[in-house]
Amino acid sequence: MQSGKNINVGIVGTGIYLPDTKITAEEIAAQTNGVWETDAVKNKLGIIEKTIPGKKDGTQEMGVWASREALKNTGVDPLDIDLIINVGEEWKEYPLTTSGIYLQEQIGAKNAWAIDVQQRCCTTISAMKMAKDMMIADEDINTVLIAGGYRNGDFVDYRNKNMSMMYNLGAGGGAIARRQVRAAGLQRDQQVEHAAVEVAPHLRVVPGGALRDQAVQGVGAQVLHEHRALV
Repeated sequence: MQSGKNINVGIVGTGIYLPDTKITAEEIAAQTNGVWETDAVKNKLGIIEKTIPGKKDGTQEMGVWASREALKNTGVDPLDIDLIINVGEEWKEYPLTTSGIYLQEQIGAKNAWAIDVQQRCCTTISAMKMAKDMMIADEDINTVLIAGGYRNGDFVDYRNKNMSMMYNLGAGGGAIARRQVRAAGLQRDQQVEHAAVEVAPHLRVVPGGALRDQAVQGVGAQVLHEHRALV
């Protein structure tokens, strides 16, 4: 076991994928049927426009595309990746699939092993912490790829005024390459760990998958939540 006092873990680089399709503040306001004006969407919610997924933009695929961008940006060899932590959301192409292993195969990380982590808005922060601690504890883990996709905006029903706290949910993929810091040029990170435990009981959805035959439009009506003082 390595001594954590003598090891620093940094960020080699990142990659992103953003869908081409977007929805504007004007379009969001129109879908609220007059509850929200365009000016309020822009200046109170802070939304000028946001990405929404196209037909090809699956949760797993967006994570793959972001990972390829990260590898291109950093020059990291996929064969040097020891661990993949997939942070893609549970709303994906098919339920109960192992997204990390799928990502591993798609980018050619043949020497890695992979796990999936889902913790809503805290997923990537948690994965950053996990990656750091695992590199410190296991001398065989030197390079970690954290990546995933997101399209939970499928659940947003703009006609439901109580969902305004979720109007900003968009779509895209992101990837972070992490390594033990052995040379200048790697960005060291500081971890911030805090759980907003009061939010957990109020946001939950029925099970499903983005490639089911049924349309997902309007599925936001099935989201059970309490607005209360969460915004």
